[in-house]
Parts: sequence; C-alpha cells; structure tokens
Amino acid sequence: MRSTRQIQRRTYGRGLSVALVLGLCLGVGSVLGPHFAKPWLAARHGLTLEQPPSAFSEERILLDARSPELSYRAASFGIQPDSEIHRAIMAEQEAILAAYQTAAEQAFANNTSELKQPWRVETFFTQTAKAGPLTSVLRSDYIHRGDNIHRLQFASSMFSELKPEGFDLADIFDLQPGISDRLDELLCRLVSQEKNRRIGRAAINDEPLVCEDDPVVSFLEGPPTVFTPSTRENQFGGLTFYFEPGRIGSDREGEYIIHVPQTTFRAYLAEPYQNFFAGAPPHLE
Repeated sequence: MRSTRQIQRRTYGRGLSVALVLGLCLGVGSVLGPHFAKPWLAARHGLTLEQPPSAFSEERILLDARSPELSYRAASFGIQPDSEIHRAIMAEQEAILAAYQTAAEQAFANNTSELKQPWRVETFFTQTAKAGPLTSVLRSDYIHRGDNIHRLQFASSMFSELKPEGFDLADIFDLQPGISDRLDELLCRLVSQEKNRRIGRAAINDEPLVCEDDPVVSFLEGPPTVFTPSTRENQFGGLTFYFEPGRIGSDREGEYIIHVPQTTFRAYLAEPYQNFFAGAPPHLE
C-alpha cells in the first residue's frame, strides 16, 4: 500500500534548454552580465552587487547581492564555468534571489521588533559525480533568518547529455511491475538503520517504520537525490538521498543523508545505464 505520508522530491533545472535563454542569465562571462545584472537587481529589489559579474568566474561565485532585508550569496563547486550545467544554474539565479528577497521583505513587514536583522542565505551548487553522459548537482541552501532561526534545505537535479530536454532518476531504471515498491522498501530499510543508529529506534515522530507494508519514503519521487562517486574511475558507486531537518523526524535530529550502494539496486537498472554503476561509494568501502 502506498503511503500518503511520502514526501516529494524537490528539484531544479530539469531542462538544460533553459540555459540557452541568455537574456535571463546573470551568467559568468556573459556579455549581458555587466549591463543586465546590476540594473535589474537595483530596480527590482534595491539590491547591490558586492562584486562585478566579471569577477565571478575566477572565484566560482555565482552571485553576491545585498539589500536592507537580505544578504544572498551563491557559489558552485566542481562545475566548469562555461559548461551547460553552469549556464542552467545561472539562468535560475534571478528566480532564486527574487524568491528569497520576497520572503525576507514579508518577514520584515511582519516583524514588529525595533531590532530587525536581515536574512542571510548561502546557496551552494555541487557537482557530486559524473560518469559517461550522466552527472548530478546538489543544491544546499543555508538560511539564517533575523529571528535567530536557521534552516537547511536541499534540492537536486540530474543531467544527461543524451537527454538535454530533461532527465530524472526514474529514467535509469527498468520499472517492471513491483520494482518501484522494492526500491521504496530498500530506501526505507536504510532509513530505519540510520534511525536506529542515531536515535535508537526506527520511527518518524514516534510512528514506527514498517517498511514491508508502508515504506513512507519514496525512492523515485522522494527527497533530493544525486549520484554518488565510486571507488572505480568514471563510475557511480550508488545514490545519495538528502532529507533536510524535519522531513523524516524532528528538527533536533538534523538532516539525514542516506547512501545507497549500487549493488543494492543494480539489478533494477535499465540495461543502457548498468555500465555506469560499479564499485562502491568511497566512504563505504
């Protein structure tokens, strides 16, 4: 039975084609950068750039902006500045920044305290692993609110050079009847193991995990997921699932990062993708 408690995956950048819309890019090295970025930020939200767009490429800083309500900084790791993935990420900076600016403005408007502290948001984009035409990027947002509340949010995206129109986790599996349920149970069991290790019981908010009947977590449509590096060169050692604080337990438990070795699901992969998985995640060898 499928659980109604399953949590949906948060993704971004599903299609690389968005990177071709250069008019929306605050892109590194973009000809439009110096002429578009500063005026848009100033006119839209009163934000000012701490560094010119021309300086971002060398420092791998994607965007650094300030307003009275918000300090926003985005950076990338392991992503080549002139790659399609980089351009796709840059194309979304406008929307990400605008969303946080709006949230910060609303928080300021609702805050009756005389000591209003600006929000500080640090966003990191990390290329986790690459094999053949496949790669994945993890986005981590560290949100420091003026009311001394701190949040951590994850998002992920998978890319394939063979499917630039869009690619996601389900594409690599041969989803015969019952396979999705087996994958859900696999992830649930690994979550249960980690729960037992950390809090001494396999439960979410005191509700026991029953993986055979009600896995709760979804493998294909659940938390942000990325490819895991391998002990074998140019291969994936597995998949890693990122549950932010509060998603499968109390905030006090913190985030859960679940590593799934490729040996546990390789039999379910579609044949064209089996050759990209071998070895083990380095930290699990």
